[in-house]
Amino acid sequence: MTKLISVLTLICLSPMFALVALAIIIDDGLPIFFRQKRIGINNDEFWIYKFRTMKNETPDI
Repeated sequence: MTKLISVLTLICLSPMFALVALAIIIDDGLPIFFRQKRIGINNDEFWIYKFRTMKNETPDI
């Protein structure tokens, strides 16, 4: 049941995700996504992908 709800939610939100991606491309170009390494349960590392919200040429801190 949980997987069904997840799939239906993803399908319903897909048009909004496409609009956000298009807005990022128009405003600042590619890439659309930001990738960051995180630490999870039992200190396992994993990659998280998010929409990029900062400008492309922003310096690292």
